[in-house]
Amino acid sequence: LGRFLEDKSTWSAWYTLWRSFFAEDAEPGDLELFKEATGRTEWPSVASDELWVCAGVRSGKSRQIALLACWLALFAKHRLAAGEIGYILIVSASKDQASIIRRYASEFLNSHPLFADRIVRETQTQIDLDNDISIKTLSSDFRTVRGYSAIAVICDEIGHMSYEGSRPDYEVVDALRSRLAMSGGPAIFIGSPHAKRGSLWQAYREYWGRPSETLFWKLPSQRMNPLIKD
Repeated sequence: LGRFLEDKSTWSAWYTLWRSFFAEDAEPGDLELFKEATGRTEWPSVASDELWVCAGVRSGKSRQIALLACWLALFAKHRLAAGEIGYILIVSASKDQASIIRRYASEFLNSHPLFADRIVRETQTQIDLDNDISIKTLSSDFRTVRGYSAIAVICDEIGHMSYEGSRPDYEVVDALRSRLAMSGGPAIFIGSPHAKRGSLWQAYREYWGRPSETLFWKLPSQRMNPLIKD
């Protein structure tokens, strides 16, 4: 899947992020960037249960979400009962953003014959694979999320799901976490800096700089995607 990231050096911060989240061996320069992004001093020895990423616009979030979903669908090990469908739920702040991520995932899978042969069915919101794993994209309505049992959940632009006098982002976070009760899969919440309120801000205050099973990662867009000009 790395072939879809073009110049690997452009995505080096994302590589470090995923290695730290899944507790893979650190490569040269990883620990220094990890300290900067998380405020923590020691490289994780076990994979985290939950990840929060605060990164600005044009930092590559949509492409990375789609790639992560494809990797989780194709290569990660999951606990599934016989006949059970394992959903990788991707929840976005809008239907348009959800469709962009689904198109990325479809492009990645269909661009390689080994992956394309694994696709059983595609719709506008779902990609079903031959291993009983489905990548499902949804917009941010917590009521629709509760209809699925998930093996992993990814939430895009969580910081833009809250507004004055309402807390839909908290409802989405709670709903997504509840979908993982049986599988114990990872929960990943990604957003752009927006305001000092809402679930993203609360997670920052609770987890940044503190050793925990939840990892909070915060870097500006230019650090996540060096192709962006100041």
